[in-house]
Amino acid sequence: MTHNSFQKPITCHIRPSTTPGVRVKTDLSTVSFPNSAAILDSHNKPGNPGALICACLVCIGVPRTREDDLISILEKRFSTTGLEIECLSCLPHGSGLGTSSILAAAIVKGLWQSSGTSHSEKNICHAVLMVEQLLTTGGGWQDQVGCLYPGVKKGYITEEDGSVDVEEIPISQDFEMEINKRMGLIYTGKTRLAKNLLQEVIRGWYSGGPIREVITSLEDNVSKVANALKQGEMPCDLIDVYYHAKKTLATGCEPDIVASLISSLKGGNLIETAWLAGAGGGGFLYVWLKPDVTMDQIRDHVKKYGTAEMTVHTITIDTSPMTYSFV
Repeated sequence: MTHNSFQKPITCHIRPSTTPGVRVKTDLSTVSFPNSAAILDSHNKPGNPGALICACLVCIGVPRTREDDLISILEKRFSTTGLEIECLSCLPHGSGLGTSSILAAAIVKGLWQSSGTSHSEKNICHAVLMVEQLLTTGGGWQDQVGCLYPGVKKGYITEEDGSVDVEEIPISQDFEMEINKRMGLIYTGKTRLAKNLLQEVIRGWYSGGPIREVITSLEDNVSKVANALKQGEMPCDLIDVYYHAKKTLATGCEPDIVASLISSLKGGNLIETAWLAGAGGGGFLYVWLKPDVTMDQIRDHVKKYGTAEMTVHTITIDTSPMTYSFV
């Protein structure tokens, strides 16, 4: 089974194996987990090879305890005594694009689909939230919302039951084409992992001060951003508010080299706004171009004023974000 077709940057392949147990293949390594204890020993150690896949397996109950007979579980759930799970991503480590959450969504969907377990996008969204907690990375929920639901959308928590819900933001075809043309991604050449960011924010929340005000402002701006997008407008002023809030929440999330690049792009009258993806600190920088500026102009500017590691990429709004097929 393949999730997110080969044109997409993240893929997961799940296939039966003649080797008993679970075999995990990634870009960098191949690791075997012959029994339940091996999976449980790695599922909460994010630095271990295959840890994310182990956390996904534990999340769906394969296994539940160290004493569980892994081979029997695989035979009952997947009609095979061995399972090979291969994950590939062309995105750099620490990209800020939520790769681990998106990959976890593909793995969980693949495991449920291949075992005949009924599920919905909402089930997957919550399962990935659990995976992040099991893995101890403390991830959020917005990244899997992005990969599970098509187009432009707003994700939010329902106060009554604490569930994650999604609202589609309808945009015109002309505005979609404008976004695809004017929004770009610049890889900064720097990485930063968000593992401790959530804990920092929570500590800041309990200590009071500006973090509470910042989080409130972020919530207030969501509806304004959604309304602007529905009207076919990119709300650059609200994006600037959001990015300022991010820098308040995560001290040092904008490296000097990135701040300098943003300043030079604005000074060159090439972009209207820019903001780092994810937790910041590196990874990808979103840019919204001036109306008549081209990506080639951005590439020329980055080549002149950026670093050798920086690269420029186009984006496309995905109307079928997660796909799967049996092979």
